[in-house]
Amino acid sequence: MKHLHLLCLGLAVMAACKKDDDKNSPGGGGGNGTGGSASIHIVGYDQPGSFLQACYWKDGVRTNLSDGSSDAVANAIAVTDDHVYVAGYQDFAGSVLNIPVLWVDGTVQPLSAASGPFDAATGVDVFNGEVHVVGSRRHPVSGNDVATHWHNGAEQALTDGSSDAVATGVFADASGVYVSGEMDGKAVYWHDGVLVELTDGTHSAAASDIEVENGVVYVCGGEENDSGILQACSWIDGTKSTLTLNGGMASDLHVVGGNVYVVGRSSITEGDAGYSTYWVNSSSFGTANPPNTIFEFSAGAGIWFDGTKVHTVSGLYGPLSNAAGVYSDNTDGTATAGFGKGATDICVH
Repeated sequence: MKHLHLLCLGLAVMAACKKDDDKNSPGGGGGNGTGGSASIHIVGYDQPGSFLQACYWKDGVRTNLSDGSSDAVANAIAVTDDHVYVAGYQDFAGSVLNIPVLWVDGTVQPLSAASGPFDAATGVDVFNGEVHVVGSRRHPVSGNDVATHWHNGAEQALTDGSSDAVATGVFADASGVYVSGEMDGKAVYWHDGVLVELTDGTHSAAASDIEVENGVVYVCGGEENDSGILQACSWIDGTKSTLTLNGGMASDLHVVGGNVYVVGRSSITEGDAGYSTYWVNSSSFGTANPPNTIFEFSAGAGIWFDGTKVHTVSGLYGPLSNAAGVYSDNTDGTATAGFGKGATDICVH
């Protein structure tokens, strides 16, 4: 069976989850996202030279998280009143191995030693001062990817390495720590380390992000249909809704007041490259799509609803010289700002 875990890791260069201490409040705890004290926080990467450079933008002002001397990518962001947390990876000394890392206020903190070419931190959340980071590491014996959770820097394996698995997103609240991911070709999540399977493995599937509101578990991702076409999906307490018919993948979600905001990629016709799309309670809207054919396809990476506007970041992909990360507030469905070579996550705080 074809597994989607490498696809999830690829999406991690486009998407991961973003949360903060003030759970599910419009504006992410920083006030109304259309004004006042709220700021728009975006992470991603650029390519000033031969290597990818991890970057962070606050209200359009850029901070480089890495020096560009080796590959580095910022995958996810969490913002509290005191600190900015960014999860991602850095290349290890020019090798093919990666190091999962966490940047706190711009200062890098390696989470583990380099062990594999796809090692990365893909999600971060902060609750009651506890910092939760998730991602994957290469098992030293089996060579499989291991879904991993770092709690205040302490590494906790969610799987034993007997099969490939990745962790993609994390959400923590008073009821525990929830981690989305993929294992054995199934979309799954872990609640305090206990595995919950969303699919049965009949078709390849993966979960990309997770949130919990009022005890209800919301997950997004994708599952192949009987024809082998990957379709964007969401699950509410395990009940699946298919968001696309001709193909796609859901990358990120934000839940506010029981309304589910999901962003990802959808295809107009079966087999086409796909376009950046967001869904509100399964109704779809185009966002920041390529204005011309120079881009081969686009994919939504991060989404945030501030109580008034839906904010998204997307990647536009084509020839590397033309690749771009874009931001849109979706008032007219067009990109309002560009960010490096790729934007991966957003929050408003």
